[in-house]
Amino acid sequence: MTVANFQLRVLKPDGSPAEGVSLVLQGFDFTKRSWALMIREVKTDAKGAVNRRLQSFEKFLQRGMMKFRFVTGSTRSPQIVAITDIVTQKANTDLINFDFGEVVLLEEPFKTKSAVQNQRAKTLTFAALPSGAPIGQSGGSVLKSDDVELKRRINILAESKIQELKVEQEKLLGRLSSANRRAQEAEANAADATERLQSLKQSLADKDRSLDDTSARIRTLQDAVTVKSDIGSVVSTIGDQISAANLGMKNKGARFKIAKVAVDLKGAITDSGNSIIMNDKLASGNDAANLSTIRADLDFDDTPEETTVLKVPDIIGLTESAAKRVLASVGLKANLAYRVARKGIGQAIHQAPVAGAETEHGSVVMVVIATAE
Repeated sequence: MTVANFQLRVLKPDGSPAEGVSLVLQGFDFTKRSWALMIREVKTDAKGAVNRRLQSFEKFLQRGMMKFRFVTGSTRSPQIVAITDIVTQKANTDLINFDFGEVVLLEEPFKTKSAVQNQRAKTLTFAALPSGAPIGQSGGSVLKSDDVELKRRINILAESKIQELKVEQEKLLGRLSSANRRAQEAEANAADATERLQSLKQSLADKDRSLDDTSARIRTLQDAVTVKSDIGSVVSTIGDQISAANLGMKNKGARFKIAKVAVDLKGAITDSGNSIIMNDKLASGNDAANLSTIRADLDFDDTPEETTVLKVPDIIGLTESAAKRVLASVGLKANLAYRVARKGIGQAIHQAPVAGAETEHGSVVMVVIATAE
């Protein structure tokens, strides 16, 4: 069982511990691209510290959560106190530590633009700034003047602007990639149209052959009917011949089927009512009106294909490229996330859905890859 430890220290603007500050812990859910609640309320102690553990942390990892933040205020208008994606894992244990460091509360919160969610610029409100001192050390940098606070705000705004430019660059690269992909899709569609035209020609040829086959089967059926035949056998034989003809067309890839079959049997029913004496063997060529007939239409078969249901393969322990190849081989897509770990570097350590779960062809599987830093 994986256990996560979250630690933070909050100071007042004068550098003294901020006791009794009510905070909420949130995690960024990559599957929904939004912040989700993890701990509803936690308060700082007399030293201004927060040190909380979460048991069964796997359920959060399966949702791709590797970025977390402490906020205060309402759910609709949260004020960020601390945010981190810095992770350490104690060797030979399942303990993961998230160290938010030390922050200093501001006299008044300030707002900034930052593109951190869904590739769009979003207004964020900060209620505190990092002090620069790690947890466990006394003293450290403290906001004692307007100049220091202004510099910290400028640094955060600059970092936010850099992030916006990076996101814009990624958007432009994404658009270029989309344009190339659309061009490739256009070429593929043209090739597919040519292939469909050839397939249609082949289907028409198959239709002609199927008509010939059907005519031959009907003639065979007519020849097979004896002068005195069991009525049930006649009907069953006709049904078998029609089913065989439809199956033959389906196996050849022809999208047609025999439908609206009409059978007109000419003959005399015996006294028992179970047999019929056919006219076919008795009538001459001049008595065509007295011969039995079979009529049928050849319709287009538009029966939809069934949706393919797959079982998710086990990719834990595979490298990033191997995991993607395994998923692609069964028709699934990989959505990659990364987590700092001390073992299994470069390998998949978590997946969602889990191995053996059922999903549809083309679905996305979240894969967490262990990294050294």
